[in-house]
Amino acid sequence: MMLDQHSTLYDTFRWHTPQGFNLAQACCQRWAELPSHERRAAVIDHASSEPSHITFAQLTEQAAKLANGLARLGVIPGDRVAIVMTSPIPLITLLMACWQLHAIAVPLPASARADALVPLLRQARCQIAVIDGDTEREALAAIARCSRISQVVGYDTQAPQVMNWRGLVARQNPIFTPNPPSPLA
Repeated sequence: MMLDQHSTLYDTFRWHTPQGFNLAQACCQRWAELPSHERRAAVIDHASSEPSHITFAQLTEQAAKLANGLARLGVIPGDRVAIVMTSPIPLITLLMACWQLHAIAVPLPASARADALVPLLRQARCQIAVIDGDTEREALAAIARCSRISQVVGYDTQAPQVMNWRGLVARQNPIFTPNPPSPLA
């Protein structure tokens, strides 16, 4: 006879992650620190007309700069960052930066039209959104209807009201020193 224990298991389940664990460190930084891996491709983009890649060392540096930039914009542990992007390498870089900050990355469907994005953005309750050139038109139309979003960062975008990703990253320290994680992280 099989007993249904779903409710008990669901109610008592707890993740057992080590204190101070950081997903960005586990997925990227530790590999960048290994001489045998620092120059290996961490992400390969086959979708573009000319395949490109980023190494573990480059990804670690770019994610640290982006994390420092997001921190300067006021992102703190537990904050949500809306992501409406199609570009794989910048998207992974942004995820690593959010994880370093102990921020919550909220990826939204990049192919969604503005009307579909508005309720998702409102539900996500983000103050910062990150978009790219492929999602710019629909994402900005949706963001304009979400008063909570106070800052938009864009990768390869043209809109003047969008903070340029490259400008934000260019002025940042290539080393990210994390604050201790909050109880939310």
